[in-house]
This record gives sequence, structure tokens and C-alpha cells, in this order.
Amino acid sequence: MEWFPGIVDLALGAVTNATFPVLAALFVVAALTEVGMPFPFVIDTVLFYIGYNTGTIPLRVLAILLALFLGRVFGSGIIYALARLVGRPFIRWLTRRFPRIARRLDGLKARLVGGSRGGGRIEFFSPEIMAGTTVCILRLTPGLLTGVTVASGLIHLRFDVFVFGVLLASLAADGALLVSGLLAALGIQWIGITPSWWVFLIALVVVMGAFWALQHYFTKRRRNTRSNS
Repeated sequence: MEWFPGIVDLALGAVTNATFPVLAALFVVAALTEVGMPFPFVIDTVLFYIGYNTGTIPLRVLAILLALFLGRVFGSGIIYALARLVGRPFIRWLTRRFPRIARRLDGLKARLVGGSRGGGRIEFFSPEIMAGTTVCILRLTPGLLTGVTVASGLIHLRFDVFVFGVLLASLAADGALLVSGLLAALGIQWIGITPSWWVFLIALVVVMGAFWALQHYFTKRRRNTRSNS
């Protein structure tokens, strides 16, 4: 296991340097996540580490964020196009392969339509901005990432409006992870400790695991409340 620390240091160094293979890998991971192939903690770890490593050059941070955003647009764009162009055959396939997503489609479509029309409220923003904001909120809801893309295609939501929602969600989620890493670094410097890489990784996995468990718990609790009401 003596080789393991060297590999980890090499990987983290490549991330902070934003090399082309790293950017390409992040693009692919983000795209595959959009089509329903999750990579637990990969993107979260990368963004948290970049925020933690305060010496990362800002242009490299922007390159990583751009690679993730383009990967999300590419992956979600495929699902969006299939839902919009193929329609019912795609829904039948989705029902067979991903029944949980298919069961949520009616509710997601209603929320997207309501968001684009303002839901009868007095609005200070255009319907496009309201629809994009609704896409953002739904994407940030655990378990709805692919479903909101399918629903957007089914209701023929304008693609630029959908991409605007993806951008808002990316800024919110990625920004939160970067800020969390930065705050962790400042807190550790304030305390005056310098943890080794393996302590950092273990702590990061524990924090991310706890966050995922809390999301899963509250999502399940909300569903049970709705089903009982």
C-alpha cells in the first residue's frame, strides 16, 4: 500500500492543475450522472478539495466549473431531446427501466408548467426566468435530477430556458461545495492543525455520507407524509 499515497497525491495535484484529462473526465462524469449513472461523491470531493486548497488558481477553478456545466448540459440535453422528440415510446421505455422516475413525471410536469405561468401569483420576473428557476429548484431536490429533464422535454420547455435552470442549479450546488471547502480550510488554519491527506479524505467521506443520509431521510419522510395525507 506504499504506492497509494503517491497515487492520491498525483490525482489531487492533477485536479488542482486542471489538466485536460481531468477536465475531460469531469465532463464525462457530469454527463453520465445526468443520464442516471451516479458517481457518488466524485464531483463533491473534487469541488470540496478545490475550495479547501486555497492556492488553486481562479482560472483553473473556472475551467473545472465550466467542464462540469458543459457535461451536465450535454448529458441532460440527450435526455431532453429524447423526451421531446420521441415522446410516448421513450416514456414506455422509461417506465420499464426507471419506474420511480416515470411515476413522478405528472407531478414534475405540473410544477414546471405552474412555474412558467407563475401559478396565478403576481410575478416580477418573466415566465422564462420563473420556469428556469423552477428547473433549478427541482434539480436541487434529491432524486429529481433526471425526472425534471424528462418532464422539461415532454412539455416542450424551451431548451435555452432549461439550460438556464441547469446553470442556476450548477452555480448553487458547486458554489456551496467550494465555499464549504474554503470554510473548512480557514477553520483548520484558525485551529492551527495540518491534517494529512488520508485524514482529510476520511473526514470528507464521512461528511458527504452524513449529508446524503440526511437528504435521503428527509426525502423519504416527506414522501410518507404525502402518502398518508
